[in-house]
Amino acid sequence: MRDTLTGVANRKAFDTELKIRAADAIDKAKPLCLIMIDIDHFKVFNDTFGHPVGDQVLRLVAHTLQEGLRATELLARYGGEEFAIVVPGAKLRDAEKIGDRLRERIAAKDIVNQNKNEKLGRLSVSLGVSQLQPGEPLSQFVDRADRALYKAKASGRNTVIAIEYDKNLHGGTLQDIKIDDQR
Repeated sequence: MRDTLTGVANRKAFDTELKIRAADAIDKAKPLCLIMIDIDHFKVFNDTFGHPVGDQVLRLVAHTLQEGLRATELLARYGGEEFAIVVPGAKLRDAEKIGDRLRERIAAKDIVNQNKNEKLGRLSVSLGVSQLQPGEPLSQFVDRADRALYKAKASGRNTVIAIEYDKNLHGGTLQDIKIDDQR
């Protein structure tokens, strides 16, 4: 249930916990949000500096994200250089702010090759956010956060985009909200 490289929850744990937390949110009529995170240009970074340094980066990002979360929030390695955070009790705008705070924390970190004590620059992440709606399939909830993530990447990276659920079209038309990137 743990990712061996980063020490955070793995995809299996994420899938299990998301079902439990979604059922709990619906039962208690509480909001539940999902933040999907992808390390920008990770493949180029990994190819340039090598997989051992790429592994250090994954551990640093996981640690930085985990430090910025409350105990009730679940961080999981979703796959590759993607992470997911389940945020119980937060509405879309609140989760968007959490995502932006995490984005800033990561952007402030210097990447250092620990073996050579060499500075390699800084990273950025793109984030997508969605809020679960009663009766919505979990797959659609996750897909909406994933689509928001890809919109963040397409809009220049290093940003957070949230996609609201359109109850009239059940996800057919989406309204995008972007937090301005204070570069």
